[in-house]
Amino acid sequence: MVKFFRHIRQRLLTENKINKYLLYAIGEIILVVIGILIALWINNLNTIKQQKEVEKIYLLSLKGEFEQNYDLLNGTIKNNEQLINHLENLSMLFDKNVYDTITETSVNKYLFNAISPTVEFNPSMGVLTEIISSGNLKNIENFELRQYLASFGNSIEKLKQHQTDGAKFYDKAVEHYLKDGNLKKTIRIMGREVKGNSKFESINNKNLFNSVEFENHIFLYTRISKTKSALHYLPLKNDIEKIIQIIESELKN
Repeated sequence: MVKFFRHIRQRLLTENKINKYLLYAIGEIILVVIGILIALWINNLNTIKQQKEVEKIYLLSLKGEFEQNYDLLNGTIKNNEQLINHLENLSMLFDKNVYDTITETSVNKYLFNAISPTVEFNPSMGVLTEIISSGNLKNIENFELRQYLASFGNSIEKLKQHQTDGAKFYDKAVEHYLKDGNLKKTIRIMGREVKGNSKFESINNKNLFNSVEFENHIFLYTRISKTKSALHYLPLKNDIEKIIQIIESELKN
């Protein structure tokens, strides 16, 4: 093909047809430019296709991760609601009218339920962290989704701080319980197997509720458990639902 065009140019020059030669040269340049533009266009299409394939892989991975976190968060919300209920039952024992009528067995039941669990939400962040740290968040085309993903980590950091504060009040309540109460007695009353007798069996765990310090610990632990749900768990649930919804919509396109 190159030899063919070269032959035409030489023939035009030999025949001294300068005008036709110039027109031919211009046409040849235009053809070359068009060829380059077509090649660039094809290359651009391939790049876009590759980017779409990469984005799809990320979206599928994010969908799986956030669906897992959604189930985990729902379980955390349920456990936190149960914890708040147990703590409120425990708080009622500081009421003298309740305290005078309740049995030690019931007291130990309330203690066991309220003091045993710690509720925290620790989501899986592997896929999201890899996407952000590698600078590949830009490959997510949907702007709203990018905004949600970019702010999710910050929301989790705020939650972790709140959970850390809650753990401090939990630790203080447990510390008071271990100092002035009888954990072994509580476990035995709850039907758990405890080997050996204790010379401290006479300690009545009802006496814990004569302490204003213990009441303050329980009050603060209850309060932070409630605010944790209102300020973090429920908003995070809404965010995750929105993220999954957008991802599913993008995968359909």
